[in-house]
Amino acid sequence: MSTRFLHSFLLGAFLTAVAGLLELLCTAASFPYHRDWGLMLRWLPAHLLLGALLGLAAAVLLPMVSSQRRRNQYLGLHLGAVILSLGTTAALFLRAVFATNGGFTWSAWLPQIAVPMGVGAALYGLLYWIAASPAGWRLASFFTPWFSLVGNFSVLVLALLMAWIPAARAPGSPTASTPQVVDGGRAPNVLLVVLDTVAADHLGCYQSSRPTSPALDALAEEGVLFEAAYAAAPWTLPSHASIFTGLHPPSHGTGWRHRRLDDGAASIPEVAEFDTLTLAEELGQRGWQTCGVSDKPWLSSVYGTTQGFQSYFDYGYPALADLLLVPRLSTALQRRLGGFNRPVDKGGERVIDTALDWLGGDLTRDDTRPFFLFLNLNEAHTPYRLPADFTDRERFLPAGTTIEGLEPAYFAPPKERKALNAGIHDLLDQQIDIQQGLYDALILYQDGLLDRLFEGLRGLELMEDTLVIITADHGEEFHQLGLSGHQLSLSEHLLHVPLIMRYPTVLDAGTRTRSLVSLVDLFPTVIDLIEQQTGHSRSSPELEALEGFSLLDLGRGEVRAVRDWVYASYQNPAVYLQAFPDFESGNSFPLAHHMRSIQMLRSGSEKYYRYGDGESVFVDLRLDPDEFATLDTGAAPSNPARAALFDAALGGLRNRMETRRELLLGRRAWRTQGGRSGSRTQAALEKEGYLDAVALDSDQPTPRSLLHLPGFWFERP
Repeated sequence: MSTRFLHSFLLGAFLTAVAGLLELLCTAASFPYHRDWGLMLRWLPAHLLLGALLGLAAAVLLPMVSSQRRRNQYLGLHLGAVILSLGTTAALFLRAVFATNGGFTWSAWLPQIAVPMGVGAALYGLLYWIAASPAGWRLASFFTPWFSLVGNFSVLVLALLMAWIPAARAPGSPTASTPQVVDGGRAPNVLLVVLDTVAADHLGCYQSSRPTSPALDALAEEGVLFEAAYAAAPWTLPSHASIFTGLHPPSHGTGWRHRRLDDGAASIPEVAEFDTLTLAEELGQRGWQTCGVSDKPWLSSVYGTTQGFQSYFDYGYPALADLLLVPRLSTALQRRLGGFNRPVDKGGERVIDTALDWLGGDLTRDDTRPFFLFLNLNEAHTPYRLPADFTDRERFLPAGTTIEGLEPAYFAPPKERKALNAGIHDLLDQQIDIQQGLYDALILYQDGLLDRLFEGLRGLELMEDTLVIITADHGEEFHQLGLSGHQLSLSEHLLHVPLIMRYPTVLDAGTRTRSLVSLVDLFPTVIDLIEQQTGHSRSSPELEALEGFSLLDLGRGEVRAVRDWVYASYQNPAVYLQAFPDFESGNSFPLAHHMRSIQMLRSGSEKYYRYGDGESVFVDLRLDPDEFATLDTGAAPSNPARAALFDAALGGLRNRMETRRELLLGRRAWRTQGGRSGSRTQAALEKEGYLDAVALDSDQPTPRSLLHLPGFWFERP
């Protein structure tokens, strides 16, 4: 008996370790981020321990499922059959439990355990038949104690070797080169922090009546604050795409209709697709080390927003270890025992910790090169739940209100938000006050995280050499115009965002500018600053096709504005609205009239909306600061002449944007094709007269007069 138990102990450990190795290889093969092969060594002891326990269980069960003659003939082979069957049953059962996201209940155990047990029993029957067959002796030598011992040692050696393999880079990352520093200039670092869902008018430095942002207020005193900064889209994916590309949503094409920032991978072999240049790609090609950290599902490789980041820590996507069975089991046990150190917030603390670790050199940063670090903090996003240990979480609630006494609807979970916007229930004034109080408290909590980040930069002596940019992708509506959240609208509440920059060498401290700026201006501003500081510049069609303007002159206190218009758009949200209650009710669906695209052009205090169904609205914010005119999109404009001017300007602007990109990049896309051949398609189009072969092959520059994107369109009223 002791021989059987020792044999099963070694065999179980070996088979489980091999299963863990195969699971890691298969999972990492399709993993979009850093493939950490050192995980095998890190979790090998746990695999060996679990395998040994499986082996001991198999030794106990073996006499119950096989005859003594069979066991004596090929003991290891029959032990292996039981171990593999038990392991398969346990693995399938655990994956079923994990798939419920904690919703597994023993009252419903039968349907969730029947399949694993059935599969395990069928597998054992097959393995027992093989072990009892005349061919069993061919496999028996692979299940001996000595083979198991050598196998365990081999797996250990392999795990040690794998731990030396560096983590794979993010797919699509550019090959970085040594930064070119000219005439003794110093290449600045760049830190871009996007505060998800933070409206400008909820910050102290933007005249909020509540002290929500002491750290940001102090940073604004040391840098430049843009009072009239606007996002190009009202929700995360297209707004971040505009920040990263310096393009407006119609140009980069990302939104509800096309939920991915194009990276040049055409889905049709002979049709070229634009490879949209991102700020991270451009800086990586110039020699900057690029890194991103976020806890936001939209900001992942799935949606194309990680292009150009040589390191990306995506906490919105499961880590490689979180996809593996044994690490997930360990985490579940620790949570059950109360010893698991989970983030107490929505991930902001982990984002800041990772950023500081990376800046300090504990992860993958090379301190001999300048860096571009992007962070997304998601604390202000719904649901409005605050960390339990945050002492100021009730600071902005109405008198007598406590968080413990609030119903779930006050925290604005997605289901409640959809029901509210669909008109299923109303939101009372006090409820709105409570939601805004929770929202402002989350901004205050997040401000504390920013303070940690700034102090960390100072402690690492990086603050003065880093261009710090703080902004937001969009704001939030609290039923001011009948909607809550950040969809279906292009109101001031959603588009007016904070923008603060600090770089003492170039930007004047304490500067506040009222000039209109757009978040598409960030890309050209960063490139302009870098080229001025290093004395080295480079040109490309992609850079010429940017739709933003450098803001450096505004940061130096220049009075002249770089633009007097901002443009934003929102694509038809049919896909988004499908998840709402009563969507299938047709025309009686309460939000049916919102199933249309929106374009917005603003100049000064005037805004013009053009909707996809042909309606339009002109808003004079001096007379209608709350934009109530947008509630009746079919009404005649209050100023028809100005409305007509804006309508013509909007059409001309959109046409100029499309023309510039086609002239600059269209022919280039046909030539490069991302490595795919489109010669037959191109030849056919040339034959029909749709394309000019000479023009396609020409490298002559396009006339500048055709490329100019004017900063000023409007006559003054």
